[in-house]
Amino acid sequence: MNPDIFSEADFAPSITTSTQLHWPSSFPPIPDESCDIAQAVSQRLRKERAERAQNSNDSSSSDSDLDSDNGLDTRSPDDHMSRSFISFSSLPSYPMQSSLPSQPEGGPSFLVPGQRNSQNSTTLNEINLQRQLAEWKRRALVAEGQVMIEQAEREAATVHAVLAGREASILKYQLNANTRKKTDTSKRFTTSARIVTSAEGKEQAIAEASKRDAKKNELEEKKKKKQDTERADFLRRAEQEREQLPFSGSLRSKLKAELQDILFALGLDIEGNVAALLLRINAHFDTETALKQDPRYIGLFSKPSGKRKQAAEDHSETMQPSPPIHHSPSPIHSQPLIPPRPRPRPRIRHIVQNTMHDSTRIFTDTSPRPFGTSSPQPFGPSSTQHFNEQSPSP
Repeated sequence: MNPDIFSEADFAPSITTSTQLHWPSSFPPIPDESCDIAQAVSQRLRKERAERAQNSNDSSSSDSDLDSDNGLDTRSPDDHMSRSFISFSSLPSYPMQSSLPSQPEGGPSFLVPGQRNSQNSTTLNEINLQRQLAEWKRRALVAEGQVMIEQAEREAATVHAVLAGREASILKYQLNANTRKKTDTSKRFTTSARIVTSAEGKEQAIAEASKRDAKKNELEEKKKKKQDTERADFLRRAEQEREQLPFSGSLRSKLKAELQDILFALGLDIEGNVAALLLRINAHFDTETALKQDPRYIGLFSKPSGKRKQAAEDHSETMQPSPPIHHSPSPIHSQPLIPPRPRPRPRIRHIVQNTMHDSTRIFTDTSPRPFGTSSPQPFGPSSTQHFNEQSPSP
């Protein structure tokens, strides 16, 4: 084998040419034992490393610390070369079974400089493609973020538009309601009634004024009634607090005023409807469970038996005084008695005969008469005299 067929650049473990640790199949992986090239190279590298270490220690130690903190590789290419060369020289004498891709078969003249340049260019192209792919991925991420921002802005604009539309519809409804109220109000009078018939306009004005006064009086009465009710409730609650009167009965059967009395005794807010008051009372008793055993509130949660309830009702009935009975005077005794006057009853035979002769003298003629003529009396002197003549004496 001719050792001069390969140059030093072909087997130098540099980063650009020996990243995959490929070598020709004809080159022996282990040099001959008689060859002391590896030993000479190792000695020279050790000497250079020692000199370099001494120089670095003398120069400054801070730079090396900074480089080590930043994670920089301060090793020289010679160190890498020596380790690679020593690793190659320390392999066993039997052929290697490497898991790396096999080298193309051929003689030493297979790897020519032109082919090495083509491989380098292919590697550079792959690196450029990877860089371009990373750049496009970065641009895709940026574009995706921009799309998300645009979607958020579009949704915000949609929300603002919907809210503005609702507000516009509410304002439109309010404006139309005010217009209808002004148009349909009864406080306005027609022009014809004011100018043509002033009496009719005055009557309408008086009617409208009376309506306004009645409405005002009604509002004042409601306000006064509400104030009186509030005053009565306040006095009743003050009396309950002074006497410490107990509460009894189911909460669901209580009226609003009674629920407000319980809330006032508990020191809670008394505003709201019946459902809100019940919820507030139950929540307070659930929180303060000791109040359920309080003598003042235990009647709200204890269910009395039938006998106890009947006895309590009987006791309340016996304790209540019976109201005095006032006999109203009878209308018969309050008015003077007037004996009824008996009406004479004629006999049937004489009535039939009189009807056959002259019916107009017995019954009243109800036929219409001309204006100015007097209608005959139903029981005048003539009819009475005729009745007395025909009827026999008893």
